[in-house]
Amino acid sequence: MENIEIARDKVGKEEGSSYSAKRRRTNQKFNEILTKLQCKKSAGKQIANFDLQSYTTSDSSDTDADTAKSTEKCNELSNDFSDEFESSVCSDDESLFRNDEIEEEEISAESTLSDQMTDWAICFSINLNALSALLRILKPFHSELPLDGRTLLNTQTTYDIKTFSDGGKYFHFGLRDIIVNLLKNCEKKSVNHIKLQVNIDGLQLFKSTSTQFWPILGLTSLNKSPFVIGLYCGTSKPSINEYLSDFIEEFKEIKKNKITYNSDIVDVSIDCFICDAPAKAYIKQIKGHNAYYGCDKCKQEGKYIKNRMTFPNTENPLRTDEEFCQMIDEDHHKDVTPLHEICDYLVTGCVIDYMHLLCLGVVKRMISFWMKGPIEKRIRLHNNDVRKISNHIVSLRHTLPSDFSRKPRSIFEVDRWKATEFRQLLLYTGPLVFKDVLEESIYKHFLLLFVGIHILMNDELNSSCNDYAEELLKLFVNKSVKLYGEEFPVYNVHGLVHLAAEAKRNGTLDKFSAFPFENYMKSLRKLVRKSELPLTQAIRRLSEISHKEKSPPLNQKICLRDEHNDGPLINSLVTLAQFKYLYYNNWHLSINPPNNCVSLTSGLPAVILNILKKENSISVLCKTFSQNKNFFIYPLPSSSINVYVSSNLDEKIILIELKDIKSKNVMLPITTSEHLIIPLCH
Repeated sequence: MENIEIARDKVGKEEGSSYSAKRRRTNQKFNEILTKLQCKKSAGKQIANFDLQSYTTSDSSDTDADTAKSTEKCNELSNDFSDEFESSVCSDDESLFRNDEIEEEEISAESTLSDQMTDWAICFSINLNALSALLRILKPFHSELPLDGRTLLNTQTTYDIKTFSDGGKYFHFGLRDIIVNLLKNCEKKSVNHIKLQVNIDGLQLFKSTSTQFWPILGLTSLNKSPFVIGLYCGTSKPSINEYLSDFIEEFKEIKKNKITYNSDIVDVSIDCFICDAPAKAYIKQIKGHNAYYGCDKCKQEGKYIKNRMTFPNTENPLRTDEEFCQMIDEDHHKDVTPLHEICDYLVTGCVIDYMHLLCLGVVKRMISFWMKGPIEKRIRLHNNDVRKISNHIVSLRHTLPSDFSRKPRSIFEVDRWKATEFRQLLLYTGPLVFKDVLEESIYKHFLLLFVGIHILMNDELNSSCNDYAEELLKLFVNKSVKLYGEEFPVYNVHGLVHLAAEAKRNGTLDKFSAFPFENYMKSLRKLVRKSELPLTQAIRRLSEISHKEKSPPLNQKICLRDEHNDGPLINSLVTLAQFKYLYYNNWHLSINPPNNCVSLTSGLPAVILNILKKENSISVLCKTFSQNKNFFIYPLPSSSINVYVSSNLDEKIILIELKDIKSKNVMLPITTSEHLIIPLCH
C-alpha cells in the first residue's frame, strides 16, 4: 500500500499525459488488490501498526483521502476475517517463540530473494523502470527489498568522464581496483605476479550512426572473462595519446609501487597486446598492413599485385624489439607510440592473433577462391561440388559436441559466417567434407594448414613439433602462390610464416587469441539500450555487474549430473552411483553421443558407456575401437596427431579413472560403421 502511495506521488505531476493516466489507473486498481492481500495477511493482528505515512513523500497530501478510504476498507475486511483467524492465533510463550523463528527464516529468505533478483535483472538486462515497478509490487510482502532498482543493483551514479579534443568522451575504470577484486575471488593462497593481456579494438554501436566504443580490455591469469580498463565513446578513432594516457599513467604507478594484498606484494606485467592488424598499427603507430613495409614481424617489402599488397617470400630478416624502440626503419613507422613508456618489447609483445589472421583471413580467403576464384587457375569449384560440400557440412550438425556454440550451416552463407565457424571447418569438419571433392593438389595443400595448426593448438605437440609446424606453414605459403596465383599471399597468408614462432614464445594459439575479447565485445554492445548517452549507460551497467560478478575459478571442480540406474555395470560395481553427465577439465562429457567420445592416455579413442561414483572417486566405463587407421598419410600419418578412422567397438568393457582421459574427441560419421575421430583442441 505504501508503495502505491509513492507511485501516485510520482505520477501526480504528469496527470496530463496519457501514459501517466494509464499508469495511475493501473496503480489504483492494483491498490485494491494489495489492500485485500495485506489485510488478509495481517487479520487478527493490529493493522494500525502498519504505518502508511512512513513511506509517503512530502507531496502526499494529495492522496490523504485515498489513504483514509483504503485504511477504512482494511478495517472492514479485518472485522470480516477476524473470527476466521482468531482461532489460529497462539497466545502461549512457546508458540510466540516459534513464530519468531519463522520470521527469522522469512528475513533470511528475503535476503536471498534480493540476491536472486539482482542476478535475474543483470542476466536478462531488465530495464531499471521495470525493475523498480516490480520492487514496488513486492515491497509490501518483502519489506527488506528496496523501492528503487538502482539501490538493488548498486548502480554507480557519479563518475568522472573526460572530454577529448575531438569531442569524444572517455571513462577510466582503473586497473588497480579490478586486480584487487580479482585477488579477492582468487582461489590461490598467494599470488606474486600477474600477467596482463591487453586488447584494443573499435566497436560500432549502431548501424544508423557512426557512434562507436573503443574499449581497453584486460585479461589475466586469475580470470577467464575480460574486463574493461577504460572506455572511449565518439564518432571516430580517438587520439592515441589522449586515449592511452590514463592507462599508461596508472600502469606506471602500479609498476613502481606494486599492489599489496593480504601481505602479498603483487607485481603486474604486460604479457602481450592482442589486436587485429588495423588496431595493432594504430596502437604501435606503424604503417598499415596494406603498406609496402606493413609486416610488423619481418622487414619484407611487399609487392602490389592486382590491387593487393602481397608478401610472397617466407625467408626474411626479422624485426627486433630494440630496433623498433629506436625507430630505425622509417618506412615502417608513422609516429612515436606512447606505449614505449610501459612496454619496450612491442615486436614480440604485439602477438599475431589466429582468430583474425587465420579464421577470418586465410580460411575465408581460400573458400572465396574455391567459390568465386579465377576459372583459369582450375581452383574454382563447380556449383554442384559446392552444393555437395554444403550439404555435407549441414548434415554434421547433430554430430558435433556441445563445445561448439554454433552448429554448421550452409557454405553459401559464408559471407555471414563467424570466426568460430571458420575454425570449425578448418580444424574438424574440413578434412572430411573436402575429401574427394577438392582436386588432390588443393586438398593436400589444405592438409598442410590443418596439420600445422593442429600442432600449434596442442600443448604436447607444440612443445615437441613446433619447428615442424613452422615448416608446414611456410610450405603452405610457398605452394599457395603456384596454386592460387601471385595475388593470394596477402598480409594474413604471409602471417602464417610467423605463427609458429608466436606459439613457441607464448604457448598454444588459444592462449593468446582474440576469441574471449570478441565474445566480450558482444556483451558490451548489449549494455547500450538506446542511442542517448551510450557511455553513461555502459558505465552504469558495468558497475551493476561488478557488484555481483564473481570471477569463475580457472579450474572448475568436477561436476556430476542426472543420476540413473540404467547401466551398464561390471559385476563388482553394481552398488555404485551412476550418472549421465560429467564436467571435467572444462569438458562436458556424457554417456550419449555426441559428447561421449574421448582419447585415452594411450592416444586411442574410446566411447563412454557409464559414469560411476564411489565416495570421492569417479570412474568411467567405456569401450575402445578394435580398428583404428590413418585418415590421411600426407604430410604425415594422421595417427601422429591422434586423428583416426575408427570402427568396430570391442565387446569388452573397461574401467578407467579420470586421469586416464587425455582429451575429448569430435566423432564424425564417414559410413554407418566408420567414424573420423579428431581431438578437441580449442
